[in-house]
Parts: sequence; structure tokens; C-alpha cells
Amino acid sequence: MSQPTVAAGFVRALLDYTVDRGVDRARLLDATGLGAADLDSQDARVPLAAYHGLIATAIRETGDSALLLRHTLETRLETMSIVGQIVHSSGSMLHSMTQLNRYSRLMADVDIMKGADRFEVRDTGKELWIIDHLPVPDGEFIGIEAAFARFISEFRRSFPDRVFAIEMDVTYAPPPHAGEYPELFRIPVRF
Repeated sequence: MSQPTVAAGFVRALLDYTVDRGVDRARLLDATGLGAADLDSQDARVPLAAYHGLIATAIRETGDSALLLRHTLETRLETMSIVGQIVHSSGSMLHSMTQLNRYSRLMADVDIMKGADRFEVRDTGKELWIIDHLPVPDGEFIGIEAAFARFISEFRRSFPDRVFAIEMDVTYAPPPHAGEYPELFRIPVRF
């Protein structure tokens, strides 16, 4: 099996975000094992382990366990990946989700889903839910947390006068920064 990879745009964006918060760029790059040139093209592939190393170091150096969540809420997907441009050009939310499922491996090439779609739009007749089917090992909340932060922030930016999220139910235990969820997500979150 090949090594899981992620688009360099995500690594570069988090690197820049963390440097803007006072952390030394060289220290962060050392944590990834990458050089600056590895991040020149947002669509270049870098090891997922390098991104995870950056996330861990950025959180440790800033002392902010919600750093990746803040970064996700404050940045735009289209600046990190072509997938953002594809999703934003879709004609409906359902079409956006179809495109996201189709092209998500351009962002992170990992086969956790074993060929199944990661995201689902479920209409219960009374409510419309976005379901993330990503398996979450104990204590590994960051991927799902960031995915829902991305959905919420991109929708709010694109449609500031429309209500998108009214509640979020998650299957992971409260993270260290759960007390900040109401301010960051601006919706009730149930663990």
C-alpha cells in the first residue's frame, strides 16, 4: 500500500497560520520533515504524516488545542485545493457533496472509507443532516471536527443571510477545547 498523502496547500496554509501566531517557521518545517519547496504548489502531494506532525507541533507550540479548528473556520478551502473551487461552483448542496465525495482524494489520499462515500446528505422529512461516515478511533476527533468546521464556515461565507447549521451531534468524546465550541461553531453541539 502506498503512503497516505495530503495536498500541500493544506500544510502550507496551516504553517502560515501558525507562523502568524508567533511560532518559528523553521521549527514547524522541521516537524514535517519537509522543505519550503515541497509546499510551493498547493496541489503537490506530501505525506499525511508530515501534516500530522505539523498539527501536533503547532498545537504544542501555541498551547491551543483548538488551533486546527480555528484555522479551518478562518480560512477558505479554495485557497488550499482545487476541490474548493469545484465545490463552490456546484449548483446545489447535494451536487457539492457529490463533487466532494468524488474529488476528496485530491485533498487527502487515504483509503479509510474502502471505496464508500465519506459524506452523506440525509433528508428525514423534517430535517436535513450532513453525515460524515469517517471512522473515528478513540481520541482522534480532529478530522471530523475540521470537516464540520469547514462545512459551516464555507456555507456561512457563501450564504451569510441563510441558516445552515442549527445543531451538531458528534460521536467522539469532548475534546480539551469543548468549552470553546459554542463560540467557535455558534451552534449547540452534543457529544
